[in-house]
Amino acid sequence: MKKIKLLFPLLVLALGLVFTNCTSDDPIYVAGEDGINGVDGIDGEDGSALVCIECHSNTHREAIYASFDLSGHLLGTHTGGNYGSRESCSRCHSNDGYVDLMERGFVQPGGYYTYGPPEYELDNNGAVVIEDDPDSPIFGLPIITNESFNNSAKISCNTCHSSHSSFDFDNDGNDMALRQGFRPVSLLYDPSIVIDMGLSNTCVNCHQPRNSYTIPGSVDDYTVTSSRFGPHHGPQSTMVYGILGAEIAGSVTYPVAGTSQHSQVSCVGCHMGETTDGSDGAHSWWPTDNACAQCHELSIENLVVTDYEADYAILQSLLFNMGAITSSGSTTSGNTWPAPVAQAIWNYRTLLEDKSQGVHNPEYTKALLKNSIEALTN
Repeated sequence: MKKIKLLFPLLVLALGLVFTNCTSDDPIYVAGEDGINGVDGIDGEDGSALVCIECHSNTHREAIYASFDLSGHLLGTHTGGNYGSRESCSRCHSNDGYVDLMERGFVQPGGYYTYGPPEYELDNNGAVVIEDDPDSPIFGLPIITNESFNNSAKISCNTCHSSHSSFDFDNDGNDMALRQGFRPVSLLYDPSIVIDMGLSNTCVNCHQPRNSYTIPGSVDDYTVTSSRFGPHHGPQSTMVYGILGAEIAGSVTYPVAGTSQHSQVSCVGCHMGETTDGSDGAHSWWPTDNACAQCHELSIENLVVTDYEADYAILQSLLFNMGAITSSGSTTSGNTWPAPVAQAIWNYRTLLEDKSQGVHNPEYTKALLKNSIEALTN
């Protein structure tokens, strides 16, 4: 009995040594069954980095950089620096303001003057000089003489582009990593008005009228209080869409908003077409014959709106002769006008600021011009 009791603990010790030795060696694994194929591809062939490389290669981007170097967004004197640092201008005239608007929903209060105080031009009495040229971009504002203090950067690639909101391009579309993406735009003039032009919504963000002045109605007299009266600087998207003109009743019917062919093609379709010689299209945003040729058998030089030049000259002459506008096209401030005259002034300024000579929306342009002329001559 004593021998049996002695053997039992020895047996336990031996078994422990055996198991310890097994677990200390590298284990031998047996392959299990193959897993099922992934949703996006088989054996990693689909959904590979080739999709990314298509746009993010140096070869692809070099052409973009070259065309952007020709653009008004880069070369324009009203982006970044002194001008773009102003709080009211920065949302469209600087990288900092636009990025804040997209990411935070608002621009930095007080603007982007964080490197130090601005230095102002002073008159002989030591008073700050205010710009009095109505055609100056800083009309009515103090003249700043130093530029080194500004923290506002010019528009760059990073201004409009950040990261993709979705990589499921087949179902969600390629948003080109635009900060705005496909989101529609509620207009500054009236947030209840929403424009949706797909990828061109990035353009709509800035190329829209500010809410500086009220569009004159058809009944009450209207007092023009500024030489900059009108849809301040950016009515391109609203002209394309066919809204926010002063729609005077007349012989020409206004088209239904959003029905123009160019609103369907949108900004990108016309301004970012295939380049002809490297000096237009793409990220230069200069329209090309290639873009126009998709719908018209004409070159850009021959793509004109019937009667536009003559009607525009007539409207301009009528308003100038009655003292409503100056020779430079700015409005005379301080005058009160009957409703039809005020509406005609608004339409003239809209077409002046649009800068497309009617091409953005020929039918809407024709109605604004013809009916304005009738209102002033009947």
